[in-house]
Amino acid sequence: MSEEALVKKIVHFLDEKKGNDIRVLDLHNVSSVSDTFIIVSCTSVPHLKALFDGLHRLLKLEDKEAVCKTGLAESGWMILDIHGIMIHFFDADTRAYYDLESLWKDASEIKIEE
Repeated sequence: MSEEALVKKIVHFLDEKKGNDIRVLDLHNVSSVSDTFIIVSCTSVPHLKALFDGLHRLLKLEDKEAVCKTGLAESGWMILDIHGIMIHFFDADTRAYYDLESLWKDASEIKIEE
């Protein structure tokens, strides 16, 4: 599966599971940390954990095991790193505080068709 197809699959999963304000940032030309950031807001701690765990299970079924899993739902921020695609799960307050979109303002946003 190509990186583009994987990003689309992830975004569609997050959208189906009621993730909010999903943004995809292309970091290929601005970072050596990651190629793509997917940022999603969750409505509650259980919602954050459910999205994180559900996506992790889906990716395992696709043989796309996370390179790194970090964070606790209670902290308001969890991350899955799938070979250069970093998915950031936030509660609204934590997302506003860290404001990754502004931090990575030089990255272009990728629009995913529904």
